Amino acid sequence: MSVHLSSVVSEGLPPEPELLQGVQVRLIEESERPRFDDLLRRRHYLKNATAVGQALRYVAEFQGQWLALMVFCSPAFHLKPRDRWLHWSAREVAARRHLLAQNQRFLVLAAPGRWPNLASRVLKLSCERLGHASVAPTSPKNRCWIINADKSSTSRP
Repeated sequence: MSVHLSSVVSEGLPPEPELLQGVQVRLIEESERPRFDDLLRRRHYLKNATAVGQALRYVAEFQGQWLALMVFCSPAFHLKPRDRWLHWSAREVAARRHLLAQNQRFLVLAAPGRWPNLASRVLKLSCERLGHASVAPTSPKNRCWIINADKSSTSRP
């Protein structure tokens, strides 16, 4: 997964223990989509807010202040390392792909270094939410069981 840490300093936020306790992750409202996309275009290193496939867009916030943005999408059709790790045959991958979600964007808006555990907390809360959501719904019983992140780097501007 590629986490991009923005250089924006967030004023008025509490010390880390209080912030981590109070941060909440939620799906964005449709009315918030322009702001969400604009932040990704301006502050994420890819400079692109386009999501591939069906997508869930999350915002992490503390008392209404946005701290991080995440986009989870339908997974890639074929990723050999993922499929080997899952021990799924090609037929099983096709039948179970709806159980997967792929992290496509993760932007931490809060100043890097000030809250070193914020990204981990946001990821944990997002994964908990994904357990109750479906990126590629075909029936109400389909829920995300595995979150796929295809990179393991952290990018700073």
